[in-house]
Amino acid sequence: MRIVLQVYLTLPQKCCNGNFQGANLTYANLEGANLANAELSNSCLTGAILRGANLQGAILEKADFENANLAGVNFKGAHLEGANFQGIKAEYISWDTIQLCNTILPHGSISDRGCIEPI
Repeated sequence: MRIVLQVYLTLPQKCCNGNFQGANLTYANLEGANLANAELSNSCLTGAILRGANLQGAILEKADFENANLAGVNFKGAHLEGANFQGIKAEYISWDTIQLCNTILPHGSISDRGCIEPI
């Protein structure tokens, strides 16, 4: 038997520069959250709702967004090296403007197009 616990985390609208490195935010409701410049490396956001969130300049290296709802998320200037976006819901995300390096895209392929040095 599998039990799923949903976590509803409410952040202040002006929250930014937070340190959530390695945090387990599985199924968290972070809709519209301002996480600009936040540290979220190695965090687990599987199934999280981040619709309309601001992750501009956030450090998201090796963050796991599998099956998360990322519709309308602002990733401008975010560090996404090694992040996993497989199976996400991602309307209104412009992948062409995001720097990707060893990043798993929604359909499962890996993009290295933004790497400074070859992996």
